[in-house]
Amino acid sequence: MLNQGIPAFRLPRDIISREIGQITALGVEIRCGVDVGRDVDAEDLLASHDALVLAAGTLRPNIPAVAGTRLAGVEHGLQFLLDVNENGRRKIGKHVAVIGGGYTAMDCARTAVRLGAQTAVYYRRGREDMVVLPGEVDELLAEGSGLQNQCAPVGFEGHELVSGVKFVRTEAGEADGRGRRVPREVPGSEFLARADSVILATGQFPQTAWLGAGFKSRMVAGDGWLNSGTACRTAHEKVFAAGDFALGATTLIQAIGHARDCAKAVDEYLTGKARMRSIARADKPFQSKGAGGRTTGRTAGMNIIPIHPMPSLPPDQRTGNAEVETGYDNDTAKEAAGRCYLCHYKFEIVDSKCVLCDECLKVKPVPGCIVEAAGVERDGLGRITGVRPVQSGVTDSLYYNRLWIDQDQCVRCGQCEAVCPVNAITIQKVSRIDGIA
Repeated sequence: MLNQGIPAFRLPRDIISREIGQITALGVEIRCGVDVGRDVDAEDLLASHDALVLAAGTLRPNIPAVAGTRLAGVEHGLQFLLDVNENGRRKIGKHVAVIGGGYTAMDCARTAVRLGAQTAVYYRRGREDMVVLPGEVDELLAEGSGLQNQCAPVGFEGHELVSGVKFVRTEAGEADGRGRRVPREVPGSEFLARADSVILATGQFPQTAWLGAGFKSRMVAGDGWLNSGTACRTAHEKVFAAGDFALGATTLIQAIGHARDCAKAVDEYLTGKARMRSIARADKPFQSKGAGGRTTGRTAGMNIIPIHPMPSLPPDQRTGNAEVETGYDNDTAKEAAGRCYLCHYKFEIVDSKCVLCDECLKVKPVPGCIVEAAGVERDGLGRITGVRPVQSGVTDSLYYNRLWIDQDQCVRCGQCEAVCPVNAITIQKVSRIDGIA
């Protein structure tokens, strides 16, 4: 899908080749040109292997239930991107309507612009509801595509070849179970948009037809999805599911993360034990003052480093597969990296040393990073899980009785540790270690 579904102007092909090379260097054999379900049965693959991982993505298109979807010129975004990215397609209509509001819609529209089409994206929700980063929409508009929100297709018009899309205006209705407001049609608001090419970026689902009757009866629900849901393990003990094939259409990062979990599940099945573990390693605490003193290297000034805009090609130079984002130069990259809060460092107040002098409170850059507390909450193992805040007239006496650093609010600037007159604040590096136990 990296080659087939993501345009080269967003993801250069040499990067994909390098990633694939790293995988094959580990000894993984990749057999291309094999159609599972036609050239070989999934059940035969399972019979000749100890485990089978289904990582076939989401290739079943979601087609709107409106008239005219079978007209020539109406196609799904996945097929369009495949034809352009892999098959060298360079022809498209002069007036292209892209329907959808996610990354597939952005990729299809920006690709159509590069093929010379007058392009517009139509989405049934508001711009704030589009499931893309804000910068994506800005780049789309900068490249010359149009965007119309709050409109949904109700039919495609034309005779054999599509000539237009009939839309209806929408408005936000009641919230659904996920908290998103459901679009509802505005009566009498229909309008026709000219289009001799329509690209449906309206979502896609896992395609399970190729699994065969034996597997389908055991693992696939009536709606075509795996009956194991998003789990890595399916209803068959030797069959596993990874990425979008289990999750549905997500982001590349989410799919890779799920695949890592799937690899752990496979390893546990094959070895009979949970070997893959993630543990936290806490290094020895240190301080900035005294012999051998050191800090994290982060300063208070790094808190105000602005977000640097990503350098990119001017819109008039964005042709073909030219990569749009050109990247930071060395100096800018170093400065941008200084914005990192270094969350793997923990600043902690040693209660037995603290004299409640308030010096740390005077320099804290974030209101909630150091908390005046009446006490702490602990779990069954004695670990601190939170604090009981001071409540006037309830938990306080003349003064609060301890200070606590909230790790979720701390920006690791080191100011509190530097001003503490009795060295009551320590710094500790905490690392996550992934490996075989």
